[in-house]
Amino acid sequence: MLWDDALLDAQMVIKLTPSSYVGYKLGHVALHGAQRYDEAIDAFQTMLSKFENAPDTQTRKLRQQYVSPSEAEGVIQETIEAQLDDAPHRLLNTFTGRLCDREGQIDAFKTSTEYKELLSSTLEIVAESGDITALDWVGTSSEFNSCLPADITSYEAPPYTLPSISEDEMQRSILSLQDTMVVELALELYSSLDRLSAARFAHRRLHLPCIAFPVTEVRRRPTEHEETYFTYEVKADGLRDLQITTEDRLLQFSRGRPARQSFLLVRPWDRRLIELPDYADDTESVDDFALPGSFGGEGPVDSESSERAMRLIVRLGQPFSAFLLAQQRSGEYKRIASDHDIITQVKEVDSVHGIRTLEIL
Repeated sequence: MLWDDALLDAQMVIKLTPSSYVGYKLGHVALHGAQRYDEAIDAFQTMLSKFENAPDTQTRKLRQQYVSPSEAEGVIQETIEAQLDDAPHRLLNTFTGRLCDREGQIDAFKTSTEYKELLSSTLEIVAESGDITALDWVGTSSEFNSCLPADITSYEAPPYTLPSISEDEMQRSILSLQDTMVVELALELYSSLDRLSAARFAHRRLHLPCIAFPVTEVRRRPTEHEETYFTYEVKADGLRDLQITTEDRLLQFSRGRPARQSFLLVRPWDRRLIELPDYADDTESVDDFALPGSFGGEGPVDSESSERAMRLIVRLGQPFSAFLLAQQRSGEYKRIASDHDIITQVKEVDSVHGIRTLEIL
């Protein structure tokens, strides 16, 4: 009944605003929840067409955050083939009682309800492209993409929870930072981070908006379990020194003996940190809201924008969970998996300047 009611709401939205994508997005969620996967995929496809044919540029740009059903099928196909590498080339089809080859195995799976559910779920996961929680794991990287785990059991351990900051602590920290230069830096950072697009997967690559810190030194530290894991002391520009334990053998280098391959410690960008107001709140009109992206234009910066920018500065100064990335010859990066969360912290807020979007294999 819950999904039926949600579907009725979606149909009403479509009836009232047939040219909008919103009703079809709601419809996809409702149909998926009701296990009507073929219809859910159709609704998703229609939603994409509404993006592509929207009259305004901002709505058309939203299309970039999604993959099409055909692209999702390609991702699933590659994953299936990778999983079947070690499987027998001929198996017994339990439905027909006959032997089938690998193509037959895949074709049989594609006609199943499980495949349709997987396809619809894949679209739904990628649709939540701004959500980076799927990247929060420790263990071994997948061959599909280094930012995804090789085994779903990597998600069984609860994610590391960073200590939260109370409102009293927040206000004390803001007061201690009430300096003209700090406020200007905060406004500039807020504007730059607000312009970043959401994280998204496309063609087996993760396009990750982040704050990057170049690694300047990697030194191996002797440990008891060197047969399976290696511990390294790592230094990066703008960050406090830290240790990383991984199955990978890392190239050791320092400022005096630099390496050809570059490494980065990155903070994946989470848009929740900029604390945008709820645009659905009717108590605040569009005319009254000053977007921080307009800093530096004519007129004074409003106090609300300054407050949000200063709160961002305080949060960026807190410990955070980082990824270690190694640049590849083609220019993209690969994540180096760790057996523990990599927790680090900036030395000073003015060291936060490497804002970019990286392509990760």
